[in-house]
Amino acid sequence: MIYEISGACTAIIAQDDKGHVLHGHNLDTAANWNFTSGQWDIAEKLRRITMNLRFTKNGKVIFNTSTYVGYVGVFEGMKAGAFSVSINTRFDASLYSTLIRWITNQDRSGHFAAQQVRDALTEDATYADAVKRLNSTKILGPGYIAVAGTKAGEGTIMSRSASDSYGFWTLGDELAKGKNYMVQTNWDHWLPDPFFDKRRVPCEKCMYDLPASALDFQQLFEVLSAKPTRNKMTCHSTLFSAREGALESYQQYCKERGCRPFDPDLIV
Repeated sequence: MIYEISGACTAIIAQDDKGHVLHGHNLDTAANWNFTSGQWDIAEKLRRITMNLRFTKNGKVIFNTSTYVGYVGVFEGMKAGAFSVSINTRFDASLYSTLIRWITNQDRSGHFAAQQVRDALTEDATYADAVKRLNSTKILGPGYIAVAGTKAGEGTIMSRSASDSYGFWTLGDELAKGKNYMVQTNWDHWLPDPFFDKRRVPCEKCMYDLPASALDFQQLFEVLSAKPTRNKMTCHSTLFSAREGALESYQQYCKERGCRPFDPDLIV
């Protein structure tokens, strides 16, 4: 239930000047602020059990993920030649009501989002199949689900409540406006960010300044590593190209001055 209970994250889907789609994801989470180390204890512990994992069947790799030892869901993963997918926390008025009804056996009709991502990677053959599943299945908490395909324009970010989908957003929408990227943090993209979390606008500025001709894993990683996209909650960054069947992931730390949340030098 860790995704339904706690999380954050940033997702980027972008297209280069040749029509190749790349997908980047920062996995952020926080609990138990340590005033001695100036770090989140849960993030420190999760870094120690992070692994890249290949799921196989009959000797063939079905999909790849960056995940935690012992975790059975998938926060982020890639099916080579088909699609990549990641999930971010979304906050809405429902809080934990759907999850509580599931726990108390009042309503068992929903599914854990991270399990649905795993099912999509296991069973769905195409980008369109994955988008259809993840946009329509009832889940146990709100979230943002980002899916990137292998062809030009194949990028979708779904803003989900437990039962509905709002603001269905595609890379094609942005390409029509002259933009080659989408950035999703933890707030609905059609509304201003709250005053206490201003990660999205700086990340969008980085992507705006990055020419499509220069877009590659290295440049996308530098965007994901720029503060405040990288912050004290960031455990790792993962990069996907489903078209190339490439996945790279990197542990992330933010110990220098100016890291959010919180900068220990600013705590009084």
